[in-house]
Formats: sequence, C-alpha cells, structure tokens
Amino acid sequence: MKKTVAICLMSVFCILFGLCSSCTTEKQVKKTSELAIMDASSIYKLQAFITANEKIETARRELEASYSEKMKNASPEQERDLRALFEKDMLAVANKERNPLNDRVQAAIAIVAAEKNITVVLDKSVVVTGAEDITDAVKDKFREEGELEHSNMNIGENSSVAYFDQDVVRTLSMFRDVDKKMHEEWIKAREEIASKAKTASAEEIRQLTAKHEKRLSDMNASLTTPLLKKVTDTVSDIAKENNVALVVGKQYVMYGGKNITDLVVDRLLGKTSPKVSGDDNDADAQNGDK
Repeated sequence: MKKTVAICLMSVFCILFGLCSSCTTEKQVKKTSELAIMDASSIYKLQAFITANEKIETARRELEASYSEKMKNASPEQERDLRALFEKDMLAVANKERNPLNDRVQAAIAIVAAEKNITVVLDKSVVVTGAEDITDAVKDKFREEGELEHSNMNIGENSSVAYFDQDVVRTLSMFRDVDKKMHEEWIKAREEIASKAKTASAEEIRQLTAKHEKRLSDMNASLTTPLLKKVTDTVSDIAKENNVALVVGKQYVMYGGKNITDLVVDRLLGKTSPKVSGDDNDADAQNGDK
C-alpha cells in the first residue's frame, strides 16, 4: 500500500489591501510510533519566559528614555543612526534573555523524545489525532534543576516525516515576479483612487475601492494558484521519491524530521527532474533561478 502524503502548505502570498491567497491544510495524519506532538505556545507561557519578557520590557523602557535624550538635538541623519543602534541594543537584550531559554526547551524536547524513542515532534496545531502529546513531559524536564544534556546527533535522515522552509521557497523568482506585478497594480489602483477623490463622492470612492480590491484579489488568485499547485506537486513528488509519509512547514517541526528544502528548491528551479519508475538518477536541467 502506498503511503499517504499529507502536505501542510500555509498561506505563502499576501498583498496590499489585506487580500490573501492560501491553500488547504491537511491536518489529519497517520498514527506512527516515531511521531509526537507538543503545544509550543504553552511552553512560552512558563514563568521563566514571563520573567524574561518582563526584563526585556524593562530594558526597552530604559533604552527608550536614554535614546530619546540623545535624539533631542540630533540631526535627521543622527536620529536615523540612533534608531538603528536602539534596535540593535534591543535585539541584543532579547537574545540574551531568550536564547538560553530556547536552548533549554530544545534540550528538554530532545531528552524526552529520546526517552520515549520518538524521532519527530510536531507542533500540536498541525495534528488532530494519532500522536502522543509530550507537552507536560517537556515542561517537567524544562523545570528540572541543573543543565540539560542531550545528544545532537542527526536523527532525521531516515525519518518518514519531512519538512521544508516555506520562507526559502517564497524568495524564488517565480514568487518575486508576482510580488512585483501585484505591487505595480496596487500603485496604479492607489493613484486612480487618489485622483478621483478630488471630485468623486464618498460613495463613489467606496465603490471604486471595492472594485479594485476585487480586481486585485482575482489577479492574485490567478497568478498564485498555479504556483501553489506547482509547489504542492513538487513536494508531493519528492516525498514519494524519499519514502516520506508526512511533509509540514519548517515552523511546525519542534524536533527531528528530514529537511527537504534544498530538494524542493532544486526541483522548482529545474535543476532536477522527477524520477521515472525504475530510474535512480535525476535528470539535469538547463534553467535556473535568475
């Protein structure tokens, strides 16, 4: 029996006017002993994270007061530089407070997974049923005193669960070209509305805005639907070729799993071709991303 490939592709394309195109998310997955789930959002409500956020907020207020004083007599160029330094300082504070906690969470997940012979942990939001919930076990491990030691060995190579980075795919030229086209159309719509606003009534402007919103929505759908299908089909083909039963977005993988991002990107760029039955070699293609 062929494995069912479940693909989780969230919204990958948003444009101005608040219009969005998305594809269906299939959440139900096959039960497997290697797979577990956890509620990531509840982990970040633990007291350690609350305390860290309070420290970050205190530091923000102090830095804002300090930089506001420095900006009083600053030129526009100096003010721009000071704002950049403020953001840099805030990032450093946030990383100092959160990175050790995030590392501890990852260690806790790895230890619990190893204890339970689990090779993949997914965020609870993408699985309806069929996997053990280890949220409480991870919380308990996180709260333990002392350092949490765990092995960093790669356990995802032979996993039947894979993931890919949708943000990387989103940077490909096929999506950038659509971005550019939609932005140009939005500019035209905005200029027309602005020019008509001088003489048109409020109701006429409302109707014109609604007309452009629908036009842009329809255009967005017509441009992105084929791309989303191409991504979905590509991921499905690669999953079958690599004996993968489940593919999710990278953001939903808490631990383990096989990273197929490079395989997906290369296939989308035409650097590899789908394997023909009985053929173990990928065919080389001539075209790449520009």
